[in-house]
Order: sequence, then C-alpha cells, then structure tokens
Amino acid sequence: MTDENLAKEVKAALIPKHLMTIKDLNEWESNNILDAQHTYFYTPKKRVFTSDLIQKLHKAMFGSTWTWAGIYRNHNIKTGSDYTRISKDIYELCIAHAHWQNKQMNIIEQSVRLHHALSNIRAFEGGNLRHARMMADLLLYTTGHKRPAWPDAEAIKKTDFMKKYGDSMKLADKGDYGPLLELTWELMRE
Repeated sequence: MTDENLAKEVKAALIPKHLMTIKDLNEWESNNILDAQHTYFYTPKKRVFTSDLIQKLHKAMFGSTWTWAGIYRNHNIKTGSDYTRISKDIYELCIAHAHWQNKQMNIIEQSVRLHHALSNIRAFEGGNLRHARMMADLLLYTTGHKRPAWPDAEAIKKTDFMKKYGDSMKLADKGDYGPLLELTWELMRE
C-alpha cells in the first residue's frame, strides 16, 4: 500500500479534511463501506431494486468520505453511460431486473447481470465497481442466498483474480455471462 499524498482535486471532494495520504483514504473509505455493510446486511429486509436504493446504498458506502456520494455524476468519463442517460439507464436496469424475476431467472445470474450492468453504467463519480458488487450481493442477501467472498487487496496482489475478473467482464460485455457466473460461483464456494 502506498503512502503517496492525496492530490489537491481529491482533497477538495473529501469530507474528512484530515486525510493526507492514499493509505489514510483507503482505510477511511474501507471503514465507511463496512458501516454500509452492517446497515444493509445485518438487518433482514426485503428490498425493491430502484434508483432510490441504488443511490442510497452508494451514499451509505461513501457518504462519510466523499461529497459526491449517492449523486449521479454530471459529466462524461472515459467509460460508462453518457451522464445525460444515467437516470434512464438505471431506470431501464430496474425494469430489466423485474423482468428477470418474472422470468424466474436464477438468482445468481440476476446478481451477475446486475453487477455487470451497474459496472458499465458507472453512475457515480467513483466507487462504481465496489458499489456494483455490493448491489449484487444485496440482491443475493435479500433472497437468503450466500454471497460471494470477494478477495481483499492482499489476496488480489497474490493471485490472477483481477485478470480473471476483467476478462469475464469483457466477455459479459459481449453477452457471454458464463465466465462471470463461474467466477461468482467460485467465490461462493470459498
């Protein structure tokens, strides 16, 4: 883990002004995410997947860290939906999810598709992949299903997980969800 100082533009969006290094930021952000997990995963509740829930979860995950937490981005980035389409794309994703349920699609496949779609939309200024994984995990949790055990930073450094994850996401971009499903199943078996 690096001890590099935070850039000026990063500090401007931070809520805790005492953070000075990337290591400090990562620790603070991790604690914020753990608080969100406690809120959403230790209180059994049936949830309807809506734009409101998507934004509230992001705010819970990053709201003690970033000023932009839970707010859809208002500019374009290299990847992700055009910012003018984010609300529409999220709405369409929620409709698609309801359709998956009506078709009685396997819950694991629903979670993988939700994860992939949210990752591609990149609705927020940051934290999109972690948010997409937690939304998918929340879907599994609300149905009483086991969640994947996502590797931590140390485990990622020691394995080829990120390559497998990236390759499976690229295949999902082409409509082949098989490798992402298999990776998710592997993470549930551990």
